[in-house]
Amino acid sequence: ALTQTLRAINRDVMVLCAGWKNRFNLEDTLFAGAVTENLLDAGFTYATDSDAAVASLSLYRAAKNDMFAFLENSSHRTRLERLNLEQDIKYCLSFNKTACVPFLKEHALIDANKHGGIELIRASLVENKAQ
Repeated sequence: ALTQTLRAINRDVMVLCAGWKNRFNLEDTLFAGAVTENLLDAGFTYATDSDAAVASLSLYRAAKNDMFAFLENSSHRTRLERLNLEQDIKYCLSFNKTACVPFLKEHALIDANKHGGIELIRASLVENKAQ
């Protein structure tokens, strides 16, 4: 749902990875790489001055055939396994599980699909441009 929406809006995209406790983590980076690859496959062009974006795409391409195995020694997977959340990890590494499109509106994250969808996002872009 997310990349379909990004394709429909057809604007520049910036992926901000949350990380964990102000530190880099692999799973967020794999997500950024997956989004990048999906948009490239749809014909979007890629331009960046950030090595982080290049690295996320490279890491995703190295991991995409078995992300669970790729993350075997990652701190987050290790921590979640200690909490007996291995199935949660596998679920989080799966694709196309939700139609939710997170969108920041008035300092809160909402599901854009429940509040106007692509039109909500387009209207917000026009509103922000006018300011």
